[in-house]
Amino acid sequence: MPFEQRGDIQYWLKGYIDELVSTMYNNRMEELTQKANPPFIFGYGYYGTFFISDTKDAWTGLAYAKDKDGIDEALSAIVAENKRMQLFGFTASELERAKADLLKRLENQYEERDKQETSRYFYPILSHFLTNEPLMGIENEYMMLSQIMPMLTVDAINMYVKEELIREDNIVITLTAPEKEGEVLPTKEELLAMFEAANKQEVEPYVETVSDEPLIATLPVKGSIESRRHDDVFDATVLTLKNGVKVIYKSTAFKDDEILMNAFSFGGYSVMDQSNPYTLQEIVDVVTLGGLGNFSAIDLPKVLAGKKASVHPNISSFTEGLNGNCSVRDLETMLQLTYLYFNSVRSDEEAFQSYITRTKAMVANIESNPDIAFRDNLILALYDDHPLIKRMKAEDYDKVDYAMALKLFADRFKDPNNFVFTFVGNIDPETFEPMIEQYLGALKTKKNNETWTDNAPVITDKDFINHYNKAMENPKTTCYISYNGDMEYTLENQLVMQVLSDIMDIVYTEKIREDEGGTYGVAVFGDLNNRPKETFDFGIYFNTNKEMYEKLMGIAIAELQNVANNGPRPEDLQKVKEFLVKKHAEDLENNRYWLGCIQTLERDGYNPMANYVDIINGITSENVSNMAKAVLSGFHKEVVQIPE
Repeated sequence: MPFEQRGDIQYWLKGYIDELVSTMYNNRMEELTQKANPPFIFGYGYYGTFFISDTKDAWTGLAYAKDKDGIDEALSAIVAENKRMQLFGFTASELERAKADLLKRLENQYEERDKQETSRYFYPILSHFLTNEPLMGIENEYMMLSQIMPMLTVDAINMYVKEELIREDNIVITLTAPEKEGEVLPTKEELLAMFEAANKQEVEPYVETVSDEPLIATLPVKGSIESRRHDDVFDATVLTLKNGVKVIYKSTAFKDDEILMNAFSFGGYSVMDQSNPYTLQEIVDVVTLGGLGNFSAIDLPKVLAGKKASVHPNISSFTEGLNGNCSVRDLETMLQLTYLYFNSVRSDEEAFQSYITRTKAMVANIESNPDIAFRDNLILALYDDHPLIKRMKAEDYDKVDYAMALKLFADRFKDPNNFVFTFVGNIDPETFEPMIEQYLGALKTKKNNETWTDNAPVITDKDFINHYNKAMENPKTTCYISYNGDMEYTLENQLVMQVLSDIMDIVYTEKIREDEGGTYGVAVFGDLNNRPKETFDFGIYFNTNKEMYEKLMGIAIAELQNVANNGPRPEDLQKVKEFLVKKHAEDLENNRYWLGCIQTLERDGYNPMANYVDIINGITSENVSNMAKAVLSGFHKEVVQIPE
């Protein structure tokens, strides 16, 4: 569509119709990946800009083949799904779910229209200026789509797909693959033959079973609140449920349609059987493959269509937990998902076999990537190749035990009374607390007390230097310098470390990027840890060329030493302090920041916002100098990857 013709309602509506088509198509592609022997690693389709052309659009279907021998199968799968879509279209239930998800997303933007971040406006305005994309504003878009969507029929969508979207001519087939010695890719003629053969295959209409069963068919026996108190530190409410579960919630007005959840319990990998580290590394990914309750991973999104509610489990070295978010009206759905993670994680052997097949193919294809080699050497330097952190090779995925993963996951979530749940957002206590009783209060607990142990990977207390050569197609030298050691875990030390990191970022931008022209940028980070002991780690990372890396590394260390000896430049210190105070004021209007602070107090025993501004303003040049000295006195590690 020429730029000058893009300003009308038809063009605007067509963009949303294309989005609906892509959503339905991609749901089918995702379903194909759940087969035990999927035709590709993953695939998707969309209508939009043809590769890098701003003046040509196309329907594009992409699939990542498992290997060279899987090219034909992947291409056939794309052609089959395109043909199925063109001949038979979509079902009414597919369209209704896609419409519900689209309207829910726009509804959320509409509800938050007065509290959007600047970035929400940036790209629409840029696209309007560059390519005349419509710029209507969320009020107009939501109002018009709410009226149009109910009238948009599946027959109209299918006619559009059949007559306008998929063409018999003007087709481009593109194949890209990593160069491998002795491996010959298909020729143009061979690719065309694959395409023609795929185009002749017979396809059947898409068939699906749609359940109207609720997420939880029979509600659990409702629990009760045993005690309630007000927390003056965060102006929050603390509930202790009769089953021992602790719930903290804070109602805010920062976002009109957002509620965030975080839950944690001590334990994590540190208390788990580590005899099969491959299973432990994959445990969170594989336990989500089967879905929840009575719904597979394919069917679960269908049940959640039109809702904004998600929950994701996590397991780390010392904790396990859940992260969730939802709109105000979908709070109950988020709590139902939470309840199911404690009680009804579903097994799906076919989905697991599909995941292993796809992941092995993907991992095998990245073995020659220099960035992967650098990461491997970094893990060796920092963690001495600890099996829980060491990168898994393709053959290691055959050692992942699905039954063991499900068992270990269930063991971590068997005792909810060890969990602390925190909720922050637009919470109405009158509706919130009864839902907490219904779902979190219904969790069965053993009331055992559990904590973490020191049986977990940590950065090694030793020096390590490794400069090595690596063959690469696009030469670059990657440098990583780090220091680690013991340090008292206090808020003051964390903030001084933050100031030091930000100051060094300014210094390196000037000295290494601008003065030397040696890199696009230098990443600097410093952190403190309190488990299994109180430590720090400080890192410097950048890419450059082979001729300059030694000089630039020397500058990086010398400038850190200069701050240790002489303190930071006053203007740098002042700039960083002013920025952190400004950012803190912005953070105080952010739900996620409050959620993190409440959880930090519960998990680590200190309040990250306590006297924050006073501490920042009180940081002196001497404080920063002493922190730099402490960093430089730690264990020194270097990993440098140099092109052959």
